[in-house]
Amino acid sequence: MLIGEIEGTPRAALSLGDGRVLADPSPLTSYLLASLRVRAAGLWARAATPSLRERIVAAMNPSGSADAVAASASMAGVAHA
Repeated sequence: MLIGEIEGTPRAALSLGDGRVLADPSPLTSYLLASLRVRAAGLWARAATPSLRERIVAAMNPSGSADAVAASASMAGVAHA
């Protein structure tokens, strides 16, 4: 959940789970919502980006097999989700 404030008062909230918005219907809130949506897009993009380790393993395995990533994770003692 992202919460936006104007002059210290919460005026808008955006759910990171599904993008729903709850906001004060004032004209200033539209700018606040735009800022919240930009921030949410950045967080969603970061969450969708594979970790550096996953990218290195994928680059070392041109076939892109998920089994190779899982095997590499188990050798490193890391649970792969």
